[in-house]
Amino acid sequence: MKPICKRSHVLLLALLAIAPAACLHSSTGGARAADQPATPAQGAAVKPLDWLKAQKAPDFAPNSTLLPLGRWGWAMSFEVAKELADRWGYAVEFAGYVSEKVADEALANPNGRNGQCLTLVAGNSRKYKLGVLLDRQFPKDMPPEAYIRDADGNFIKVKGEGVTEEMWAEVVAYADEKGWKKGDYKNLNLPFESKFLAQPAEIRERMAQRVEDFVYKMLTEVLNTGDTAPLAVEAILAAGSYDLGAKVGRLEDPADWTDAKIVEKAKALDTDKGAKGNFDD
Repeated sequence: MKPICKRSHVLLLALLAIAPAACLHSSTGGARAADQPATPAQGAAVKPLDWLKAQKAPDFAPNSTLLPLGRWGWAMSFEVAKELADRWGYAVEFAGYVSEKVADEALANPNGRNGQCLTLVAGNSRKYKLGVLLDRQFPKDMPPEAYIRDADGNFIKVKGEGVTEEMWAEVVAYADEKGWKKGDYKNLNLPFESKFLAQPAEIRERMAQRVEDFVYKMLTEVLNTGDTAPLAVEAILAAGSYDLGAKVGRLEDPADWTDAKIVEKAKALDTDKGAKGNFDD
């Protein structure tokens, strides 16, 4: 992706502050900010869509692999959602927390705000991606496999998956002896690595397969990378190497980062780390 200004990040802050009696001027700071077209006169009323269209959008590289941006806040109009997706690198925002009821309403009303979003994405899923906020409420009848801890807060070991039951019992006993809480279980990797690798081949295989299945589902169903292998092959062939190089140009002036200037910048760092404690996580 080509260097872009900070507008994509400050955009929402500006939109949140728009009011009938105030006119906003977007920041011209940031890396290689593009020249801005004229904004409405100070004191003039301006709508979010009009303000957005008056701005110079970031210059994204063709076929950029940058994931679409998202936002959290009150829903804006369909027109604003489309503008953010067209020129500002955002996913098409589906309004409200998504539940079965909200989804059904959108499907039943294609002319409504959310219905138009679904139609837009369905009509060109390569260009537009749907951005949703999941409902905060858990389903009333949660399946047993949805829980990772029991009533006492202990991790639930799925029988027949991962390490053997005997190995898991040894892991738990070791953690209890050390007084480790559940957040400290990462410390078990070092003392148990050799024991994990010494398990029977079929056990090691099912452990590896579980990780593979998780990664595959994450890539294809969450990050939407299904059927993208040909694109990767084309990029590799075009570059003549697996190393495609940097996606951005230089953002900083080397003259500002000499040894002497780095030392001066370091002196201005805030060294107050707050309350003491173990914050390895």
